[in-house]
Amino acid sequence: MSIPSLASFNTPGSTVAVNSTTPAVGTCITLGSSPRPLRPAPIVLANHPIDTIDEVPEAPEAEFWAAHEHLLERVRKEFLRSQNPVTSAVKEIVRIRSFGDPLLAKPAPLIPGKLYLGDASHAMDIGTLRELGINAVLNCASGAVLTDAEYYDENFAYHEFAAEDKGDYEMASHIAEAHGFVTRCMEEGRSVLVHCAAGINRSAFIAIYLYMALTGKPLVDAVRHCFALRPIILCNESFIDQLVEVAEKEGRI
Repeated sequence: MSIPSLASFNTPGSTVAVNSTTPAVGTCITLGSSPRPLRPAPIVLANHPIDTIDEVPEAPEAEFWAAHEHLLERVRKEFLRSQNPVTSAVKEIVRIRSFGDPLLAKPAPLIPGKLYLGDASHAMDIGTLRELGINAVLNCASGAVLTDAEYYDENFAYHEFAAEDKGDYEMASHIAEAHGFVTRCMEEGRSVLVHCAAGINRSAFIAIYLYMALTGKPLVDAVRHCFALRPIILCNESFIDQLVEVAEKEGRI
Protein backbone atom coordinates (compact mmCIF):
# COMPACT_ATOMS: atom_id res chain seq x y z
CA MET A 1 0.00 0.00 0.00
CA SER A 2 1.43 3.38 -1.00
CA ILE A 3 1.95 6.08 1.63
CA PRO A 4 1.59 9.75 0.68
CA SER A 5 4.73 11.75 1.21
CA LEU A 6 4.67 14.58 3.74
CA ALA A 7 3.30 17.94 2.73
CA SER A 8 5.30 20.88 4.02
CA PHE A 9 5.00 24.61 4.31
CA ASN A 10 7.33 27.28 5.51
CA THR A 11 6.92 29.54 8.51
CA PRO A 12 9.42 32.16 9.68
CA GLY A 13 12.44 30.29 10.98
CA SER A 14 11.24 26.75 10.39
CA THR A 15 9.65 24.28 8.03
CA VAL A 16 6.53 22.50 9.20
CA ALA A 17 5.77 19.02 7.94
CA VAL A 18 2.26 17.65 8.18
CA ASN A 19 1.50 13.98 7.73
CA SER A 20 -1.81 12.32 6.97
CA THR A 21 -2.93 12.70 10.57
CA THR A 22 -3.99 16.26 9.82
CA PRO A 23 -7.31 16.44 11.80
CA ALA A 24 -7.34 17.45 15.45
CA VAL A 25 -6.11 14.95 18.05
CA GLY A 26 -8.78 12.53 19.20
CA THR A 27 -10.86 12.67 16.02
CA CYS A 28 -11.36 10.08 13.30
CA ILE A 29 -11.47 10.17 9.56
CA THR A 30 -13.06 7.63 7.24
CA LEU A 31 -10.60 5.73 5.14
CA GLY A 32 -12.39 3.34 2.83
CA SER A 33 -15.54 2.02 4.50
CA SER A 34 -14.88 2.50 8.24
CA PRO A 35 -13.56 5.24 10.55
CA ARG A 36 -10.06 4.83 11.92
CA PRO A 37 -8.77 6.74 14.96
CA LEU A 38 -5.81 8.99 14.47
CA ARG A 39 -2.63 8.98 16.50
CA PRO A 40 -1.83 12.17 18.43
CA ALA A 41 0.95 13.54 16.25
CA PRO A 42 -0.63 15.78 13.60
CA ILE A 43 2.20 18.32 13.38
CA VAL A 44 5.95 17.90 13.59
CA LEU A 45 8.93 20.08 12.87
CA ALA A 46 11.28 19.03 10.11
CA ASN A 47 14.04 16.63 11.19
CA HIS A 48 12.03 15.45 14.20
CA PRO A 49 10.50 11.97 14.56
CA ILE A 50 7.28 11.67 12.56
CA ASP A 51 4.35 9.43 13.41
CA THR A 52 1.90 8.16 10.81
CA ILE A 53 -1.48 6.50 10.79
CA ASP A 54 -1.56 2.74 10.37
CA GLU A 55 -3.38 2.77 7.07
CA VAL A 56 -3.81 5.25 4.26
CA PRO A 57 -6.07 5.11 1.22
CA GLU A 58 -4.73 3.50 -1.92
CA ALA A 59 -4.70 6.62 -4.03
CA PRO A 60 -2.10 8.66 -5.85
CA GLU A 61 -0.36 11.25 -3.70
CA ALA A 62 -1.84 14.24 -5.52
CA GLU A 63 -5.35 12.83 -5.22
CA PHE A 64 -4.92 12.20 -1.50
CA TRP A 65 -3.76 15.74 -0.70
CA ALA A 66 -6.38 17.29 -2.97
CA ALA A 67 -9.04 15.47 -0.94
CA HIS A 68 -7.51 16.65 2.34
CA GLU A 69 -6.38 20.12 1.35
CA HIS A 70 -8.84 21.82 3.70
CA LEU A 71 -7.46 19.81 6.62
CA LEU A 72 -3.91 20.78 5.76
CA GLU A 73 -4.91 24.44 5.63
CA ARG A 74 -6.69 24.15 8.98
CA VAL A 75 -3.60 22.72 10.63
CA ARG A 76 -1.38 25.35 9.03
CA LYS A 77 -3.55 28.15 10.43
CA GLU A 78 -3.73 26.57 13.87
CA PHE A 79 0.02 26.17 13.97
CA LEU A 80 0.64 29.79 12.97
CA ARG A 81 -1.83 30.98 15.58
CA SER A 82 -0.14 28.94 18.25
CA GLN A 83 3.15 30.65 17.40
CA ASN A 84 1.70 34.18 17.47
CA PRO A 85 3.06 36.07 20.52
CA VAL A 86 0.00 38.33 20.65
CA THR A 87 -2.34 35.35 20.81
CA SER A 88 -0.22 33.84 23.57
CA ALA A 89 -0.22 37.12 25.50
CA VAL A 90 -4.01 37.45 25.31
CA LYS A 91 -4.56 33.86 26.42
CA GLU A 92 -2.22 34.36 29.34
CA ILE A 93 -4.11 37.49 30.47
CA VAL A 94 -7.46 35.69 30.59
CA ARG A 95 -6.12 32.33 31.79
CA ILE A 96 -7.29 32.63 35.43
CA ARG A 97 -10.92 33.72 35.69
CA SER A 98 -12.77 34.83 38.81
CA PHE A 99 -16.48 33.98 38.60
CA GLY A 100 -17.13 35.07 42.17
CA ASP A 101 -15.66 38.54 41.78
CA PRO A 102 -17.94 41.31 43.13
CA LEU A 103 -17.14 43.37 40.04
CA LEU A 104 -19.54 41.13 38.12
CA ALA A 105 -22.56 42.47 40.00
CA LYS A 106 -22.77 45.52 37.75
CA PRO A 107 -21.86 46.33 34.14
CA ALA A 108 -18.13 46.85 33.69
CA PRO A 109 -17.30 50.52 32.93
CA LEU A 110 -14.82 50.01 30.11
CA ILE A 111 -15.08 53.73 29.30
CA PRO A 112 -17.06 55.33 32.14
CA GLY A 113 -20.04 57.24 30.82
CA LYS A 114 -19.63 55.76 27.34
CA LEU A 115 -19.06 52.01 27.06
CA TYR A 116 -20.09 49.20 29.42
CA LEU A 117 -19.88 45.41 29.23
CA GLY A 118 -22.34 43.08 30.94
CA ASP A 119 -24.70 40.13 30.76
CA ALA A 120 -28.42 39.50 30.32
CA SER A 121 -29.29 40.30 33.93
CA HIS A 122 -27.69 43.74 33.59
CA ALA A 123 -29.53 44.40 30.35
CA MET A 124 -32.87 43.62 31.99
CA ASP A 125 -32.21 45.74 35.09
CA ILE A 126 -33.45 49.07 33.80
CA GLY A 127 -33.08 50.66 37.24
CA THR A 128 -29.33 49.97 37.29
CA LEU A 129 -28.98 51.12 33.69
CA ARG A 130 -30.57 54.45 34.57
CA GLU A 131 -28.44 54.72 37.70
CA LEU A 132 -25.30 54.38 35.57
CA GLY A 133 -26.58 56.73 32.90
CA ILE A 134 -26.79 53.96 30.29
CA ASN A 135 -29.36 54.76 27.63
CA ALA A 136 -28.36 52.51 24.73
CA VAL A 137 -28.19 48.71 24.55
CA LEU A 138 -26.38 46.46 22.09
CA ASN A 139 -27.67 42.88 22.43
CA CYS A 140 -25.17 40.45 20.87
CA ALA A 141 -27.30 37.37 21.58
CA SER A 142 -30.85 38.16 20.59
CA GLY A 143 -31.52 34.48 20.02
CA ALA A 144 -30.87 33.78 23.72
CA VAL A 145 -31.73 37.09 25.44
CA LEU A 146 -35.28 37.92 24.47
CA THR A 147 -35.30 41.64 25.04
CA ASP A 148 -36.09 44.00 22.20
CA ALA A 149 -36.59 47.69 21.55
CA GLU A 150 -40.04 47.56 23.18
CA TYR A 151 -38.52 46.26 26.43
CA TYR A 152 -36.98 49.70 26.95
CA ASP A 153 -38.64 53.10 26.97
CA GLU A 154 -38.36 55.74 24.28
CA ASN A 155 -35.22 57.21 25.85
CA PHE A 156 -33.17 54.11 24.95
CA ALA A 157 -31.48 53.27 21.67
CA TYR A 158 -31.42 49.54 20.92
CA HIS A 159 -29.75 47.23 18.42
CA GLU A 160 -29.47 43.45 18.33
CA PHE A 161 -27.99 40.54 16.42
CA ALA A 162 -28.08 36.79 17.07
CA ALA A 163 -24.45 35.70 17.39
CA GLU A 164 -23.59 32.18 18.56
CA ASP A 165 -20.99 31.22 21.15
CA LYS A 166 -19.36 28.40 19.16
CA GLY A 167 -15.81 27.62 18.20
CA ASP A 168 -16.46 27.88 14.47
CA TYR A 169 -18.65 31.00 14.60
CA GLU A 170 -17.45 34.07 12.69
CA MET A 171 -17.89 36.64 15.43
CA ALA A 172 -15.92 39.17 13.41
CA SER A 173 -18.81 39.34 10.92
CA HIS A 174 -20.72 41.53 13.40
CA ILE A 175 -18.01 44.15 13.90
CA ALA A 176 -19.27 46.58 11.25
CA GLU A 177 -22.87 46.74 12.48
CA ALA A 178 -21.81 46.95 16.13
CA HIS A 179 -19.31 49.71 15.42
CA GLY A 180 -21.86 51.60 13.34
CA PHE A 181 -24.49 51.49 16.10
CA VAL A 182 -22.08 52.52 18.85
CA THR A 183 -20.62 55.32 16.73
CA ARG A 184 -24.10 56.77 16.25
CA CYS A 185 -24.75 56.47 19.97
CA MET A 186 -21.49 58.29 20.77
CA GLU A 187 -22.45 61.09 18.38
CA GLU A 188 -25.77 61.42 20.24
CA GLY A 189 -24.00 61.54 23.58
CA ARG A 190 -25.32 58.16 24.70
CA SER A 191 -23.79 55.59 27.03
CA VAL A 192 -23.92 52.03 25.66
CA LEU A 193 -24.20 48.64 27.35
CA VAL A 194 -22.83 45.79 25.23
CA HIS A 195 -24.13 42.44 26.43
CA CYS A 196 -24.88 38.84 25.49
CA ALA A 197 -26.24 36.06 27.71
CA ALA A 198 -23.32 35.57 30.11
CA GLY A 199 -21.16 38.56 29.21
CA ILE A 200 -18.16 36.30 28.58
CA ASN A 201 -17.54 35.72 24.88
CA ARG A 202 -19.83 37.34 22.31
CA SER A 203 -20.26 40.71 23.99
CA ALA A 204 -16.66 40.67 25.25
CA PHE A 205 -15.39 40.23 21.68
CA ILE A 206 -17.43 43.20 20.48
CA ALA A 207 -16.70 45.35 23.54
CA ILE A 208 -12.93 44.80 23.28
CA TYR A 209 -12.99 45.75 19.62
CA LEU A 210 -15.04 48.86 20.40
CA TYR A 211 -12.67 49.79 23.22
CA MET A 212 -9.73 49.58 20.79
CA ALA A 213 -11.58 51.63 18.18
CA LEU A 214 -12.66 54.35 20.63
CA THR A 215 -9.39 54.69 22.55
CA GLY A 216 -6.74 53.71 20.02
CA LYS A 217 -5.31 51.16 22.45
CA PRO A 218 -3.63 48.02 21.04
CA LEU A 219 -5.26 44.64 21.51
CA VAL A 220 -3.20 43.32 24.44
CA ASP A 221 -3.76 46.55 26.42
CA ALA A 222 -7.46 46.47 25.59
CA VAL A 223 -7.84 42.86 26.76
CA ARG A 224 -5.88 43.56 29.94
CA HIS A 225 -8.08 46.57 30.74
CA CYS A 226 -11.38 44.80 30.02
CA PHE A 227 -10.37 41.65 31.90
CA ALA A 228 -9.43 43.69 34.97
CA LEU A 229 -12.99 45.06 35.05
CA ARG A 230 -14.77 41.82 34.09
CA PRO A 231 -12.43 38.93 34.99
CA ILE A 232 -14.33 36.11 33.27
CA ILE A 233 -14.11 37.04 29.60
CA LEU A 234 -12.88 35.21 26.49
CA CYS A 235 -12.94 31.50 27.22
CA ASN A 236 -13.78 30.88 23.55
CA GLU A 237 -10.30 30.65 22.04
CA SER A 238 -11.64 30.95 18.50
CA PHE A 239 -12.83 34.44 19.38
CA ILE A 240 -9.35 35.29 20.66
CA ASP A 241 -7.89 34.13 17.35
CA GLN A 242 -10.37 36.28 15.45
CA LEU A 243 -9.61 39.33 17.59
CA VAL A 244 -5.90 38.91 16.87
CA GLU A 245 -6.56 38.57 13.13
CA VAL A 246 -8.72 41.71 13.08
CA ALA A 247 -6.25 43.67 15.17
CA GLU A 248 -3.38 42.69 12.86
CA LYS A 249 -5.33 43.72 9.75
CA GLU A 250 -6.27 47.09 11.28
CA GLY A 251 -2.86 47.81 12.79
CA ARG A 252 -4.07 47.54 16.39
CA ILE A 253 -1.25 45.29 17.61
